[in-house]
Amino acid sequence: ICSIVRNRVSYLNGWIEQIKSVIEQMPDHEFSLAVYENDSEDGTKEWFGDLFSFENLFNQVVVEMEDLFTPEFGSVKDSYRVQLLAEARNKCLDLIDIKDYDKVVWIEPDVSYNPEQIVDLLLKSKDWDIISGTTYLPNSSVLYDSWATRLNQGDRHWRGHNELADIRDKEIFPLWATFNGVCVYSAQGFVDGAVFGGWFNGYYECDTTVICENFRKLGYDKIALMPNVEIVHP
Repeated sequence: ICSIVRNRVSYLNGWIEQIKSVIEQMPDHEFSLAVYENDSEDGTKEWFGDLFSFENLFNQVVVEMEDLFTPEFGSVKDSYRVQLLAEARNKCLDLIDIKDYDKVVWIEPDVSYNPEQIVDLLLKSKDWDIISGTTYLPNSSVLYDSWATRLNQGDRHWRGHNELADIRDKEIFPLWATFNGVCVYSAQGFVDGAVFGGWFNGYYECDTTVICENFRKLGYDKIALMPNVEIVHP
């Protein structure tokens, strides 16, 4: 399980409790946790001082914290933002020996979900190279992660499907790229060299779309989302 964190202390108790619930429902599986944090000023750094009380949940817990004095962005399309996000995600991956794992599960620190649905996502991930839940804005069927979610090659956003009612009856929906807050990757794709990036084909691009493109270049092209695994973004 990987997470990158900055100024999210108000969400972190829920983040770890949700992860704990997922793990407790999967006693036949083993998990480790890698977290990369930078530049927090709200108590996030101090909160992670107590994270190791959860070590009994994990084979390994690794946390790296830095002060880089980089600007903090909201959820905007910006070339420097996606560069920073890609660098942070790659640093997080470098904290663990990925070849020891079957799957890498990215969980954003500020999303909420039903842990039973995430267990279902993890179990079904064995048949996919990348598979995610679906982020919704609170109390709606509007897709939140519309920049990272691509239906077809060449799309720059979730084209024509802002409302997801037309695919809610599908258990698994294959598509070109996804992330959506909780996303499961084949660890072998990273072992073979796939990395996050902020640029693709000469223009800046969503970091979590670039990783899908890089997986595809290596032949890992089975990518999908599960519309009914609901990830709520605040």
